[in-house]
Amino acid sequence: MEEENFDLVVADQRMDGISGIELLTRIKDEYPDMVRILITGYSDLRTAKDAINKAKVHH
Repeated sequence: MEEENFDLVVADQRMDGISGIELLTRIKDEYPDMVRILITGYSDLRTAKDAINKAKVHH
């Protein structure tokens, strides 16, 4: 992302080594105008709240 400009990032919540929320929160801090979308195959209210409140995913 340092080499090219992106308008959107889509991340899965469950990845090896980092959660989608952690990744999108880091991206929010460095690229606040980038649209962030989190996908997951698991329904978990806490994950949804964290995605909205911490990573400021697009809603």
